[in-house]
Amino acid sequence: MAKSRSLSGNIRSIVYHHEQQFLEISLYAGGSYRYLGVPACVYEQLMSAAEKEDFIARSIKPKYRCSKILIV
Repeated sequence: MAKSRSLSGNIRSIVYHHEQQFLEISLYAGGSYRYLGVPACVYEQLMSAAEKEDFIARSIKPKYRCSKILIV
């Protein structure tokens, strides 16, 4: 599992689970989202992107199934 905190803009944290190939993104504005089937190379591209929010909008949201993580 790889984890990054205190990113830019509205992104609070990004966690990538290598074995299960899913990505969790938590936002300052509220909400956490899990993207399934994300390959490690896409995670690496995300982490090296200058504009992470743009990369997520362009390369992750339209391509990978997403579910909102509910915290109870």
